[in-house]
Amino acid sequence: MRALSSPEHAFRHLEGVDTNDRGRVFETVLRATKLVGRPTFFSMAIIILAFVPVFALTGQEESSFIHLLLPKRLRW
Repeated sequence: MRALSSPEHAFRHLEGVDTNDRGRVFETVLRATKLVGRPTFFSMAIIILAFVPVFALTGQEESSFIHLLLPKRLRW
């Protein structure tokens, strides 16, 4: 089973580690975070790039899709 997030991945890697040894815990968490860092970055980049065209909309199209871009408190 694959980890879905960095904390979940770190916890999985900490299963066989003595948690009283802070240096070992730090190394283990750092290694686990590095493993999921690149995939997390690229998945976030894809999501952001998918919304770029929506930011370029104007007029009627903008009013139709503004709810995707801004939280309810920031709408004008």
